[in-house]
Amino acid sequence: MIVSLHEKLELEAKMWKHFHFAYFGVLALIVFVHAQDQSGFISLDCGISEDSNYTDQKTGLNYISDESFIDSGVSRIVLPEYRASFVDKQVWNLRSFPDGLKNCYTLKSAQAKGNKYLIRATFLYGNYDQNGTVPIFDLYLGGNKWDTVKLINESMIQYMEIVHIPYSNYIFVCLVNTGYGTPFISALELRPLGNSTYRTPYASLLLYKRMDIGSATNTTIRYKDDLCDRIWWPYSFIGWKLLTTSLIVDANAHTIFYPPSSVMETAMTPANSSDPIEFYWTPDNPNSKFYVYMYFAEVEELQPNQTREFNISQNDEFFTGPISPTYLYTTIAYSQSPVSGDKIQYTIRRTASYSGGESSDPLRIISLDLSSSGLTGEIDPSLSGLKTIKTLNLSNNNLTGQVPDFLSELQFLQVLVDDNLKVCSTDSCTKKKKNNSAIPIAVSVVAAFGLLTTFILLIWCLKKRKKADKANKANPLTRLGSLEPKNRQFSFSEILTITNNFERVIGKGGFGTVYHGYLNDTQVAVKMLSPTLAQGNKEFQADVVVFLVVKLLLRVHHRNLTSLVGYCNEGTHMGVVYEYMANGNLGKHLADKSAYVLTWEERLRIAIDAAQGLEYLHNGCKPPIIHRDVKPSNILLNERFQANLADFGLSRVFPSEDGSRVSTVVAGSPGYLDPEYYVSNWLNEKSDVYSFGVVLLEIVTSRSVLVQTNERPHIVQWVSSMLQNGEIKDIVDPRLQGDFSSNSAWKALEIAMACVLPTSARRPTMINVVMDLKECLILEVARRRGGYDAAESKDSNELISMNVNTEISSPFAR
Repeated sequence: MIVSLHEKLELEAKMWKHFHFAYFGVLALIVFVHAQDQSGFISLDCGISEDSNYTDQKTGLNYISDESFIDSGVSRIVLPEYRASFVDKQVWNLRSFPDGLKNCYTLKSAQAKGNKYLIRATFLYGNYDQNGTVPIFDLYLGGNKWDTVKLINESMIQYMEIVHIPYSNYIFVCLVNTGYGTPFISALELRPLGNSTYRTPYASLLLYKRMDIGSATNTTIRYKDDLCDRIWWPYSFIGWKLLTTSLIVDANAHTIFYPPSSVMETAMTPANSSDPIEFYWTPDNPNSKFYVYMYFAEVEELQPNQTREFNISQNDEFFTGPISPTYLYTTIAYSQSPVSGDKIQYTIRRTASYSGGESSDPLRIISLDLSSSGLTGEIDPSLSGLKTIKTLNLSNNNLTGQVPDFLSELQFLQVLVDDNLKVCSTDSCTKKKKNNSAIPIAVSVVAAFGLLTTFILLIWCLKKRKKADKANKANPLTRLGSLEPKNRQFSFSEILTITNNFERVIGKGGFGTVYHGYLNDTQVAVKMLSPTLAQGNKEFQADVVVFLVVKLLLRVHHRNLTSLVGYCNEGTHMGVVYEYMANGNLGKHLADKSAYVLTWEERLRIAIDAAQGLEYLHNGCKPPIIHRDVKPSNILLNERFQANLADFGLSRVFPSEDGSRVSTVVAGSPGYLDPEYYVSNWLNEKSDVYSFGVVLLEIVTSRSVLVQTNERPHIVQWVSSMLQNGEIKDIVDPRLQGDFSSNSAWKALEIAMACVLPTSARRPTMINVVMDLKECLILEVARRRGGYDAAESKDSNELISMNVNTEISSPFAR
């Protein structure tokens, strides 16, 4: 589970040196509701009499009895002295559960499946049982622990919020007796949220803090000011100056996060306006993951010679900036990836004004485009001084020589080298210095650190060629370096020699037969296009030749994509030669008749490998590539069960950089085909995401994707029906005999079900899928090494329970 901090701050400088900001961090909550009504809201006042209802005076929300949502528990009333202390009627009554270990509410919404919801549970003990002992018990969301309810005293109200994406129209909220008192609940609320906000890769997110800094009324803000009915808590600092505006900050019209205007209309500034602000907190668990959201609005109308501009750092590293808020409009800065650690600190520091003065932050060059600049020779060593550069485009030049070592030392580099460099080690460059022919290469290292690591590893392998054995294990390009004769084009007679006259068949597919062969004493696989296709479809022939040779052989290189060695295009004899994978395809290992049962850890590693290969096609290739035929038989395994994505026979290249949809004739394999693509003929990368989700369900369950019987429906339908029972052991491959982290398995299942959502826009990207699958692997590795199931630990990576006493410091000027 993710956590976030939610606060608002403001800082002001003097005269023309002004610096203003509003800072929040809110758990990965999503914001976007259906206008100013209660559409989709469920508001339960637990313990009031059946058929009772009332309208809350503060919010205008209608509350009803919880009787029809649960069939256990008894209604109780808090003592009069506690009722008099609180205006909110929702905490005057409660439902207590003296019987049973686990008691569950069933919340049903016709639109719940696949959509994001804010769920809030409220607790006030109020000494209702006159025992004077505050109980401790657990709160669960379905089969997953949400948090532990620990009230400090009889008069404390505790609110617990979580954002969740249910996979059915039913949501189960359960109270579990842990032996430390009788569980109870005062109120339970369900609020629909927008699926496009708070873009994090997690399906469940736990609120940590949400505060309205500089509140002018010192009261909470919620519905109707906040259309999502989030609760904003007032927070002020001694010695700070309060700033307010009577004008509306039109946040709702300009951001996807929709903070309430009433929150954005107030702020605070420290006494010394020239000082930076530092804001930090120290989590109880350093592995807890936080997403921080910061909201900025200019609330003072500045003069022409005034400006507010600032940068933000995270744990002394650049976070974002410069930011210059717009008058009466909201600007948002938020985490692209989670942050964790023993101490988490944000520093907001003003920049120099436009009229002069030295900036407190040095100039940073993060992107440099030198394409088509007439560059010749080797890469200039002066580029090594660009320590913060992220993107370096050297395409369409005439560069030669080795890839310099300093490129691998630039920490943030995302590099694009295209049709320029002759990549070789120092020794080989010296020996072939007179040969100016270039090997076209395309390397696009995207933000995912795995791809950056691959790029650095490639440089290291080429530099250390004398250690060939070690390098060969690390990089498929180096491993197959000896398999590059005759510009990678083979005659049909050479194909016959390589395959010994097609002696051994190792696979068959819709587009042809795969044969085993040897090239220079190295095993290879040769896939020959079906003669029927080769003779009858000229358009398909041209596509295979142009696409495979030009787009793939010369551009697509990744450790999780099957390395293509060459091709044959001689009359009706068309085929490709690629590296041999000793353990065949994934499909045969998932089948019931497979003698070897893949462990849960092996399955996760295979899924991650395949996901990384697909993610590279979508984001690492320029233009991006859609695979269009992702299925287990196209995921090949080497002798160490490392997976490579194979068979690009149906692939298509995006016509534009923005991932626009393209209209195509529907192609793919039954059971794996995106239903939205099937109906519309419009294709984008989310079609691959759907297919991968189906594959991931097969990896989890080992069930066939499509069996045409009433008893065996499509795997997506079967898993959806099984999720109603909430038992992971009934879904995971029974051959594993329970030897897996249940938390890891639940998370993998959530990823898969998110991938197969009917609407493509709601599916995650492959970058997010890779991140989440790595989280699953971490959970499983921790279980195997530590001898426990992380799902039962107090601090799950999926749903993190945060202690209310976790330290969070006030902002202070330094």
